[in-house]
Amino acid sequence: MAVRKATIAGYRQALRGAVRGLWSGVIDSSQFEEIVRDSVYRGLNQAWLKGAAQCGIAEEDLTLDEWEVLSKALAEEISHIRNLSERVEGNSKAKGGKVTPLLAHLSLWVNRYTDVQNQAKVMACKDKKLIWIFNPQKENCNTCKKLHNKVKRASYWKRIGLRPQNPPNDMLDCGGWECGCRLEVTDKPVSKGKLPSVRGPKPVEPTRKVQPRKPGQAPEGRDVTSEKLDEFLMKDLGPGSWEDVSQDTRARAKHELVTTLAERTGLDYEEVNKFVYQWSKSSNDEDMRSLMIQVASSEEFGIPLSDFTKGRIAELEEKLKIFEQYHLDVGPELRPLMGMDRQKRLLRVMYDRTQEKLKEAGFKPDDVIRLRRGVGLPVEVVKDWKRGGIKNIVGNPLESWSVGQEAAEYFARDATRRGQVGIVFEIDMPISSIISSARTGLGSLPEGEFVAVGSIPGEAKVIKGLKPERVWQQE
Repeated sequence: MAVRKATIAGYRQALRGAVRGLWSGVIDSSQFEEIVRDSVYRGLNQAWLKGAAQCGIAEEDLTLDEWEVLSKALAEEISHIRNLSERVEGNSKAKGGKVTPLLAHLSLWVNRYTDVQNQAKVMACKDKKLIWIFNPQKENCNTCKKLHNKVKRASYWKRIGLRPQNPPNDMLDCGGWECGCRLEVTDKPVSKGKLPSVRGPKPVEPTRKVQPRKPGQAPEGRDVTSEKLDEFLMKDLGPGSWEDVSQDTRARAKHELVTTLAERTGLDYEEVNKFVYQWSKSSNDEDMRSLMIQVASSEEFGIPLSDFTKGRIAELEEKLKIFEQYHLDVGPELRPLMGMDRQKRLLRVMYDRTQEKLKEAGFKPDDVIRLRRGVGLPVEVVKDWKRGGIKNIVGNPLESWSVGQEAAEYFARDATRRGQVGIVFEIDMPISSIISSARTGLGSLPEGEFVAVGSIPGEAKVIKGLKPERVWQQE
């Protein structure tokens, strides 16, 4: 019942088939929700690509802003699947319900296809493709000649700060003083890959001397690092806390770190931007883009790849084989973001920069910092746990931690909505095992996030447990 056609008719057919299956008892609610989730993901992705294509924008040319709007639309629609399932079950054939009203209700869902398609069209048409044209009758430098006929979207040219003239222009060999180039709207396809090299910082060759091999340990003594980490996260961003930082400040901080990482790796700005954004969407789950980040970190830093991650990858590889066998549309979630070597280089530079910045903040490689993490675990696993207990932990190559307990509790509380017990761990993590932070690469600033090595067995302390609607009572 998966969406096989990039049409609204195919989307409608997939949803109707799922509703009929649950209504008649052919499938159960869990199967229904999985089918509808897959249909929504594929259908609305296809709707967005169709809308963008009407303005000449291909999937690989979508900007991060466009991906974010699409992701929000998907999340919003998926959040209603459980309600739809309950509606169908409450009016099932076995309970004497009629299928016709249920199918009529689907018109609201099908209309989202058109809505998303229109959103994509509006965004794409506002962000035109521009081609660099040089005038051979006027002054032209080597940079201008290399850029001739290169096509990028307007937001891309603006983001990297490259445009004709604009003297003194440090990005052009000629300085832009007598530059005769111009940017024009075009229907030509966007140029693949990054632009020819222009003047500016050369990529920094990453070091390979330090390997983050030390595990975290259960905390001892009072917390003496959180205040210092708060300052680290907010450095040069003005007064206030990372917990309530404004959207504009977050955007500025992210732009600065993406620009720096692009310069030091030699990668395209948008490549780096998408890489950082992907982590904010998911650190693993059922998305090959995120899982390959874990694989790249395992290979680059020589740390184990968890069985959980291996299993997820195997499942998606099998799914990809089926899709290719039956010539189904393969979504971006089944492919890596970029080549493995590029991901490993980016992670290494990210690690080096994180270590540099932490050193500037007064931390030594053997120092430890106090961090917290909220997770969800099955009741049977934690039924005998007590607050203050020390537990062995091991996870993915990269795991997210927060400097703040409230941020960790948010994720623990979210797990209680899925029928799990929310657990908040506290750990003393060695500086040398910190791969990234919200100010240096992967990580969310409003979550006070630090990304650390997670697949080397260590220990952490249980500082809080949460059940739905009430605090965990184990003492």
